[in-house]
Amino acid sequence: MLVRAINTVEIRVPAGVDIHLKMHLGYFAARLGELPGCLAYTVARSRCDSNVWIMSGHWSAQEHMKSHFSNKLMDSMLRSLVGDPITIAFSHFVTPEPEEVVDAPVPVLPLPREGVAKKTVTT
Repeated sequence: MLVRAINTVEIRVPAGVDIHLKMHLGYFAARLGELPGCLAYTVARSRCDSNVWIMSGHWSAQEHMKSHFSNKLMDSMLRSLVGDPITIAFSHFVTPEPEEVVDAPVPVLPLPREGVAKKTVTT
């Protein structure tokens, strides 16, 4: 199945926040990954900043991705992070749906043979 939409949730936490955050986010990633149209949902620590966690969802359709943002699981995850000095940023990317392929023959036009100007360069 093709990936039609991707979302990211970037979670920036202050240094020293509970070491169990990965397990906490991993639980929600696993549950969100079970939603209709979800091809994968992952969580990883940023390679550039150890205080940043990135969750990514890959979706079979944009509609599935959009609906997951209002899902009670997403709401529960966000509520569980409230109260800590945490910054959360959302992003998404959408692949346009392919246009319908028309099975009509493409006309081939003959090239003109007469009256074609040729340009000659002399030095």
